Amino acid sequence: MNNCIRVKKERVTFMRGLIKYHIQQYFKTSKFVMPLAVFIIMLYSIYSTRPIGIVESFVSASQFLFLVMVWTGITACDVEDSVSEQILVLRVKSAGKYYLSRTLFLVILGAAISTFVLVTAMLQVVIHGSGFFSRPVLTADFLFGFVLLMLSAFCGSSLGELSHPRIIRRRKNAVLIIFLAAALAMIKMVFLERFPFSQVILWVIPPISEMSMIFSGQEYFSMNSIAQAAALLTASAAVLNAIKLTVLIKNRF
Repeated sequence: MNNCIRVKKERVTFMRGLIKYHIQQYFKTSKFVMPLAVFIIMLYSIYSTRPIGIVESFVSASQFLFLVMVWTGITACDVEDSVSEQILVLRVKSAGKYYLSRTLFLVILGAAISTFVLVTAMLQVVIHGSGFFSRPVLTADFLFGFVLLMLSAFCGSSLGELSHPRIIRRRKNAVLIIFLAAALAMIKMVFLERFPFSQVILWVIPPISEMSMIFSGQEYFSMNSIAQAAALLTASAAVLNAIKLTVLIKNRF
């Protein structure tokens, strides 16, 4: 019993160490500056008009955050060279655990940016008063908004990680393919209306365009809408991560 607990604690400690390593590796570069700057500009554009619908603002912010996290996922794959990656995989003795640690790092980053969006929204109310939004803000708005932001960010980073050099070897092709997929995610519903048969191929594209349809015309978040959005985004992120892990384990160093 005690040995089992000790082993679990060691695993948790080691995973924390890996996540800390990814954080240090990423933030000692300047690769995070541009995506963050672009997102702040996008966020400013959302809150530059008033009054704005609360649901509408969070849906727009989640779509922008998806794009930024795609970018972040791509740059995270650029940070670490293949030699360092191979050494760490050998130390961990599990490729799955190593890639899980990088995914968790990106999830933490997505959570931090999602929190930044919520704080920004709160500050707008404090600075400009209750008239900034089209209706009074509820606690549930921030809770549901955070869920939407977090899962959109997770989908974005999961898509971005598919640009890994062992998945798509040519870097220019990788960036082009992933950004094309991200663009398709933003307009997928329009594309499907014109070409319904493309659903056979486009099911793997993250359901970001669907978010606008799910929350269309809503002044308040509803449990049904949030549950539907959460299920779609979670399933999409799970599929993307399964693809990533399968290909990376198959395509060894």
